Amino acid sequence: MTFEELQKRAEQGDMDAQFRIGRRYSIGKDYSTALYWLKRSAEQGDLRAFGYISGVFRRCSDANIRNDIEKFFGNFSDQGMLLARFYIGRCFEEKGKYEDALKCFSQLAEQGEENAQLRLAHIYEKGLDGIENDYDEALKWYIKASEKGSLDTNQKIGRFYEQGIGVTRDFSEALKWYQKGVTNKPTAITEQLGAQVFLAERFSAHEKYEDAFKWYKIASESSSDDFDLTSVYTSIGGFYEEGKGVRKSLSEAMKWYKKAAECGSYSEKFSFGKRLLEQGKYEEALYWLEKSEESSAGYKYASDYPIGELIKRCHDFLEAPAKLNEVLHSLIGLESVKREMLSIANLSKLQKLRKQYNLPKVPIRQHLIFVGNSGSGKSYVAPILAEAYRCAGILSKGQIVTAGRSELIANTPERTVSKAKAVIQSAIGGILLIDEASKILPTERLDALGQKAVNVLLEVMDSTDDLIVILADRPNQAESLVNLNPRLKAKFSKCIYFQDYTPDELLEIFKLQCKNAGLLLENGVPEIVLAHFKNLYENRDRNFTNGYCVQDYFEQVLSRQANRLTAQLNVKKDDIATLTQQDVQNAATDARA
Repeated sequence: MTFEELQKRAEQGDMDAQFRIGRRYSIGKDYSTALYWLKRSAEQGDLRAFGYISGVFRRCSDANIRNDIEKFFGNFSDQGMLLARFYIGRCFEEKGKYEDALKCFSQLAEQGEENAQLRLAHIYEKGLDGIENDYDEALKWYIKASEKGSLDTNQKIGRFYEQGIGVTRDFSEALKWYQKGVTNKPTAITEQLGAQVFLAERFSAHEKYEDAFKWYKIASESSSDDFDLTSVYTSIGGFYEEGKGVRKSLSEAMKWYKKAAECGSYSEKFSFGKRLLEQGKYEEALYWLEKSEESSAGYKYASDYPIGELIKRCHDFLEAPAKLNEVLHSLIGLESVKREMLSIANLSKLQKLRKQYNLPKVPIRQHLIFVGNSGSGKSYVAPILAEAYRCAGILSKGQIVTAGRSELIANTPERTVSKAKAVIQSAIGGILLIDEASKILPTERLDALGQKAVNVLLEVMDSTDDLIVILADRPNQAESLVNLNPRLKAKFSKCIYFQDYTPDELLEIFKLQCKNAGLLLENGVPEIVLAHFKNLYENRDRNFTNGYCVQDYFEQVLSRQANRLTAQLNVKKDDIATLTQQDVQNAATDARA
């Protein structure tokens, strides 16, 4: 019905239309027009209009309008209408005439007028200007008002006993009053649901979880478009998750959290998505986190939720296996290392599946020993492993902290403890790669400072699962790494051996460096380079540097190219972008010298 149609009906004397028009003008703060229509509706017997007229008195500061309202209520009061007399008392309250209001409400309360009894109780409870607190009187009138079955009144009385307001604190007595709100079965479904939820909350506050759970479940079985059950579903989920008042069950908890997410706002969707993410259910988590992001628009505090960050983590987890395979496939050589890395990744995946199916977590030692000559890929593989662990949810950050003796050990025991702790703790969330570990770890010859550093390392390793330690060293030091003191040795699951690169693999590394530098190889260059690497490989000793020797040779080749081009009069782009047989041969000859 349009406003014009409603007004026409009001002008024709329709009581309901008059009330609705008056209410609209009241909301629009046109109090004079509102009062006109509300008075006409009230004069026809619409009791709702009296309440809205009282509301106009409270909100309007115009003295003429307020005087008019007092006269209007006075006329009906003189005719014996108790409700009008009650609203005169409310007018006294609004004007700060509390003693006059008290007299007015007292007369009505004695006659059994419920609203007056409640106002009288309120004044005695709060102790307004000129009237002292009198909790005995307040409770007396609340109890009298409760005889009419008011849910709100029963809860007020219960609060007196629960909080010990003017009476001995007695939660069992409070519960009797709280439960009256439920057993009286209010006609409105929203009132009944409100009473059930309130009762559950009070039981929960006093750690009576079985009773709290019962009333939450009763509330959850009802349905009303006017009552939001989101918090009820969330509470039931929490009870199942924590095992409060019911057998602990994460699967049951997740069912209720899902119901909350389905009917709740972005925050419930975010919480459900976050829980799914923590359980390793990345596809479901991504769905709900994206739903949360979609529904968060316009909410003031939505930015406080790291929705985008968790969505990114879901993508990382889902894409991690493919990314790891791609990275490993791109590595030159290191075939045995690749197999070990894939085994580690598969084991991590299995752990996630166990978590997903609510199976017990199996403790697995993640710490490793890398054994290989210098330049064999140990420091190159470690960051790949760190990222794989981060994407698998084993590590929170995935950073690499590389440390040797100089980074962990100072010149006194006290400084060593402080220095080692700072470095090791900075690696939490990622991988601590201890290079040339045998120089730190005490073996046959006791090293007091090294022992201090090891003790700090063990202490931190015992305190967190969010850290992986890799001990790295040369093959001829492997024995000192695998035969550590019992406490340290027990932390490490396996040794990964990095074999020396073969001549063919060294050539592939050289070609990759050339490609990255935009360099082309003249015919015959690869054969010369391969011959050079075969010579290095066949005559290698403990100081063989693998990938580092390729880098050294590459830089020597560039130097020879620079010397050759400097002697040319006209240097073109193709000259700069091409390595000749002369360049690589001269560099190889110099390297053997």
